[in-house]
Formats: sequence, structure tokens, C-alpha cells
Amino acid sequence: MEEFTQRDQTASKSFMDIEFKHIFLFDNKFADIIFNNDTGDDYELVPGLVVVRDASNPTKAVVPDISVDTSGLVNIIGVISNTTKKTLADNADDNSQYCHGGTINTDHLILPAGVTLDTVPLNAGKTVGDILKGLGFELVSGISNTKFDN
Repeated sequence: MEEFTQRDQTASKSFMDIEFKHIFLFDNKFADIIFNNDTGDDYELVPGLVVVRDASNPTKAVVPDISVDTSGLVNIIGVISNTTKKTLADNADDNSQYCHGGTINTDHLILPAGVTLDTVPLNAGKTVGDILKGLGFELVSGISNTKFDN
């Protein structure tokens, strides 16, 4: 995914920062899913979002985990791999793609507020990172040696 930020613009030139975010690095496995927005409000579906299986309807959809406690994190199934951001209305479904294994860049994972890879979900006995590794993910942190001012 790319992000563009225009820093300066004159009549004859424009300065722009271009940032490439590579979440899925190597040997990734992808599948189609139905994503259901059950948040009670509009929701922005972005690449890198960690999603969980809907416990009330496990054959139908995946949902974002926005709960106050971390108990839903034991149902993680993967990471959204759409190429663009999408805004979904409340209770809307979207045909999406997700990654369920392979090497991913942890710097671009989107976890619920207050959750890290070292968080232990309620009644899980293992960390979020361990759950992702158990699904077949290899978790790496990408270090960029470039700067916008090079």
C-alpha cells in the first residue's frame, strides 16, 4: 500500500513524500472472506487489520475486534489483505481477502487499541504473537534505511 503526502507546491514544481508499506513479505497464503461490520458505526477496512472469526456465526463472516476486553482475540484467523481502504456502513458485508499464513511485517499490523503482539488475551494462555505464529505466520519487523530527505 502506498501513501502520498504533498509537502510543498509551487508554480513549477511539487514535492511529495511517497511511502510504500509492505505488509505481506514472503510465501503468503490468501483466501476470500466475507467481512461484516458489526461495530455499530461506519468502519474503515484497511490492509493489515487483524480480524477474528465471528463467534456467533463462524461459517459466515469475520469481524473487527473492537471489544473492551481481549477475549475475542483467541479467534484471530488472519490479516486483511485488500489493496485499498474501504469504508463500510454499519452491518454491511464486504467480499474481502485475507492472509492466513506466511511472512508479514509486524510494523504495519493493525491491532485493537491497547493491544500488542505481547498481549495475552483473556483465557488464552498465549500471546497474540503466539496465536499468529500458530496460524502459520512468521513475524518480522521491517527496518527502513531510507528517509524522505535523502
